[in-house]
Amino acid sequence: MEINISNFNAIGNASVKLNGLTVIAGENDTGKSTVGKLIFAIVKAMRKYEHDFEIQKEKRVEKEVEKFYRLVRGFLLNYKGEARNWLRKEFFPKEFLIELERYISGIEKKADSLMSIISHKHNIIEEYIDASVEKKLFLHESIDKIKDIIIEEEDVSALVSRALVEAIYSEFYGNIKSFDSTISVNDDNLELIKFKVQNAKVFGITLTDEYIDFDDTTFVESSIYLQLNDLVRNADTLLNSQQEKYILDDRSSYYKTIRPKVPLHIKDLMGKLEESKYFSDNFDLFSDSLLLSDVLNDINEVIHGGFNFQSRTKDFVLKRGADRIKSVNVASGIKSFGILQLLIQSGAINERSLLIVDEPETNLHPKWQVEYAKMICKLVKADIPVLITSHSPYMIQALNHFSKEFGVEEKTNFYLAEKNDSGKSDIKDVTNDLNQIFQTLSQPLTELV
Repeated sequence: MEINISNFNAIGNASVKLNGLTVIAGENDTGKSTVGKLIFAIVKAMRKYEHDFEIQKEKRVEKEVEKFYRLVRGFLLNYKGEARNWLRKEFFPKEFLIELERYISGIEKKADSLMSIISHKHNIIEEYIDASVEKKLFLHESIDKIKDIIIEEEDVSALVSRALVEAIYSEFYGNIKSFDSTISVNDDNLELIKFKVQNAKVFGITLTDEYIDFDDTTFVESSIYLQLNDLVRNADTLLNSQQEKYILDDRSSYYKTIRPKVPLHIKDLMGKLEESKYFSDNFDLFSDSLLLSDVLNDINEVIHGGFNFQSRTKDFVLKRGADRIKSVNVASGIKSFGILQLLIQSGAINERSLLIVDEPETNLHPKWQVEYAKMICKLVKADIPVLITSHSPYMIQALNHFSKEFGVEEKTNFYLAEKNDSGKSDIKDVTNDLNQIFQTLSQPLTELV
C-alpha cells in the first residue's frame, strides 16, 4: 500500500510505501508525525464506516419495529389468554428484533430465510388481525418497510466520506492549515481512495475500492500515557462526542464540552493496552507465533519483568519478582518497552494491523534504541507492518542493520523529510542512500566540532 500526500499541513509532497518496515527520518517540524496521523485516520475511517452503517441500520429497524407494534397492539385486545400472549410475542419489539438480529448485522445473508419471517408476519396480519382492508394494507406496508431497510444496499462512498471527515477532524483537532491538498491511497497501480482537504474541510472523495491492506492501526506517541490511563479512559474524542458544538462570535471560537477531549489515537491506544488484562502474562500463550513470543522474552530480559493492568487501581504495574511497581514510578524508557509488550499480549499487534511508532528514541538511551530497533525488525519478520518516524542516527542505523540480519531488507523502505524552498517538507525515498539521512541528522554535531 502507498499513501500520496500533496500540500497537507507541513508536507509539500510525499509518496510513502507501507509494505513491511517503513522508516521516515528527519528533523523536527518536517511532517513525519503528520504522515503517521493521516494514515491512522484513513485506516480508522475505512473500518469505521462498516460499524456506522450497521449501527445506523439497527436503529432504523428498531424504530420501525416499535412503530409497527404501536399500530398493531390495539387489535390484540380482541384476544384473551394464550392467544393474545402468542400474538403479542410475535410482534413485541424485543422478540421481533431478536428474530431479525442476524439479518440486520449481516451475519445471515440468505434473503429467502428473511423473507420467510416477513411472510409469516404478513400471514398473521391477514388471518388474525380484525381490521379494515385499508388498515391491514397499512400494516403490511409497515412490515415491508422493515424488510426494505434490512436488505437495502449501503451507500459505501457516502459512509466512507463521513467517517473520513470525522476521523481526520478528530485526529488533527481541526488544526489543518491546507489549501488545495490532495491525499490518495494506492495498491500497486490501483487508486483505492482519493480526497482533498482545504481549510479543515474534507471533500471531493472518490472511492474505487473500500478494501485496504489493514484492518486496524495503532499509533504510539509517548510512553507517558501508560501512567495516565485513568485520565484518558474518562476523556472523549471529537470522533465520538455527539454533543460537541461550535459557539462562534467575533472574538473567539471554543467548544462546549462535557468531558475533556484527547486525540483519537491516544484513546485507541489506551483501550488496546487495557485489553491485555484478559490475557495471561505467561509468554507460552503465544507459542503459535514463535517470533512474537521471542519479542516478549526480549522485553522481559531488557526491563527485568513485565507489565500487567490492575483493574482495582486502574493502573499498569511492572511485575519484577515479588515487587509491584506503579507506572508513575517506572522509567519512561521501560514504559516504552512495556507498551510493545502489552500491545502484543492484547492481540493489537498482528499481520493485519499497522503499528505506527512516533519517535520511539525520545525516552531511550542509545543502547536501548538498538534493542528497540531489534524488536521492531523481529515484528516485521513476523509479518507485522510497522511505520517508524525518527530523528536518531542510532535508531536509523539499528533498523537498517537488523532489517538485513532478520532478512526483511526487501520490504524495508527509508524516507527523509526535508524542508524545501517554500517552507514545506518533501518526503523522498532514500532507501538506497542512507547517507542522506545521516548527513542531515549529524549536521548540528558537525557544526559544533
